[in-house]
Amino acid sequence: AAHDVPCAAAAAAEVAAACRLPSSSVYAPTRLVEEAGERRAVDAAEAAPREVAEGAWRSDDVHYGHPKAEVRQLLRGPVSVEDPRLRLAVRVFVEQVLRRPLYDAALGGLGYGISVASKGMVVATSGFTEHLPRLTRDVMSRLRSFCAEGKLDEQELELQRSRMLEQLRSWNTSQPDSLAFDVLDHLLEEPSRLPPQLLADVAAATPEELLDALSRAAAAPDGVLTYAHGGVSAEEVAGLHRDAAAHAGAGAGGDAQKAKVRVMPRGEAVRVTARHPNPTDKNSGYVGLWQVGKYEMHQHAVLMVLARLIREPAFTALRTKRSLGYVVSSGVHRSGDGRGVEGLYISVSSKTFSPEAVEAEVLNFLGEFESTLEGVDDGQVQRLAEAVAKELTVAPNSPYTEGRRWWGEVYHATHEFDYMDKLAAALRGVAADDIRAMARDVLFDEANRRYAAVLIRGAGEKGEGAHLEAAAAAGVEATDMEEGLEALRTRLGKFWE
Repeated sequence: AAHDVPCAAAAAAEVAAACRLPSSSVYAPTRLVEEAGERRAVDAAEAAPREVAEGAWRSDDVHYGHPKAEVRQLLRGPVSVEDPRLRLAVRVFVEQVLRRPLYDAALGGLGYGISVASKGMVVATSGFTEHLPRLTRDVMSRLRSFCAEGKLDEQELELQRSRMLEQLRSWNTSQPDSLAFDVLDHLLEEPSRLPPQLLADVAAATPEELLDALSRAAAAPDGVLTYAHGGVSAEEVAGLHRDAAAHAGAGAGGDAQKAKVRVMPRGEAVRVTARHPNPTDKNSGYVGLWQVGKYEMHQHAVLMVLARLIREPAFTALRTKRSLGYVVSSGVHRSGDGRGVEGLYISVSSKTFSPEAVEAEVLNFLGEFESTLEGVDDGQVQRLAEAVAKELTVAPNSPYTEGRRWWGEVYHATHEFDYMDKLAAALRGVAADDIRAMARDVLFDEANRRYAAVLIRGAGEKGEGAHLEAAAAAGVEATDMEEGLEALRTRLGKFWE
């Protein structure tokens, strides 16, 4: 209803009525269109986020000029994204404490959300600028009060527990290629737990454990990071940050559990075969990853062009000519937080071929692609690189995507706000010889490449009765997927970054 109201000239009471808000609501919007003369042209450097107070950042909406903004506040603390109890506690808190009291804020075009991240807990608010600071303070205040004095409603807890358990169990019905990616990430990242491994914690969590988890994360965090994008002023952002930071400093101490990624040693090949957890799903899945290494900009630029160069031939050979499966994809895979550790992947889902047959065809294709790559010249590479560079530098399609790009730089403290321009320049410097050198090193040289493959067998596939088998190079066999994966992680447990 809010979008149908000509609110630039409407009285607050008329707006509230049209939005079905009580006339006394503090969240009734009065300005839903941009005022004339507020916009002006700014260059990229001026548009980048600026630190308006220590730990508080702000950026302008330079493309759209909407009277909207978004605010994110990171509450730093020793939390783990792999602990489902905090996520369950957040769900209960949102439904029990926020949903009904802040319903008029939602009607007034405002929104909120709380998530668990690698560095702590993130409280996000968004919507029409004029009341957004009020909503941010309201959510934060209710969160602190609940941690100090609240009690989880047992009926709401059981409802959210059942929903979360249902979502975790739905992993068993995922597409085989999606399962394969999850298993791959589980092998390469630490900490990491697959959905079936979270079920017991969610089912057994007590109200006291959940409230304790929420309080440790939110009541007195070890630090606060604030970022706002859009029409919220620098003074308002600094004020929101001061309010949140005033409650920080008395936390349990320490950082969130630091994520690590396994950088495979040269020449290593890890191959894992697992049965689809759904005994009636006949589809098989394959994901192959050729790991390149820790992120570096020129390397990333070369990898992006190589991935673009291989995409069409891989689809044509594996999907069209060989008819391996109904889903064939390839691209850049990234493990870990931030820019992390990267590589090139090829994935296939098939109804007719076993994952072993798919893997054999993929490796055959790479042999053919090696010959194809010898005929690639600088002109072809430069055209592909230019196309990728233009995609990176196109204006974001919404204020949300614009702000999300900046938030990543603030969150990870990289502060490379001209990162896309730098990467575009690196792409334009990629030559055909760079592509061939990386392909030889990463894809073709078995003695040098780092290869990890996950094969998901569908129902009826031939094979041993074990739910997980590891290649001889890994030295692990097990009759249970969870047991087998943990044994394999232990066997591979070195070279972490």
